[in-house]
Amino acid sequence: AGGRRYYRPDDVALVRRIDSLLSREGYSIRGVQRLLDAERGARRGRTDSLRAVRDSLQVALTEDG
Repeated sequence: AGGRRYYRPDDVALVRRIDSLLSREGYSIRGVQRLLDAERGARRGRTDSLRAVRDSLQVALTEDG
């Protein structure tokens, strides 16, 4: 209503980072896409690793208790 748009702080930070990569650091649009995709993949890998550790600990605690 009223033509207002609301953005999350994370979204604003992402737009600022993209702008910086494009205008200050000389990345191409495709280069920024690849960089962000790689970072998401790395983050996903860490999350999967943490879940595996959590599951292993849960099994160990169940067997111990």
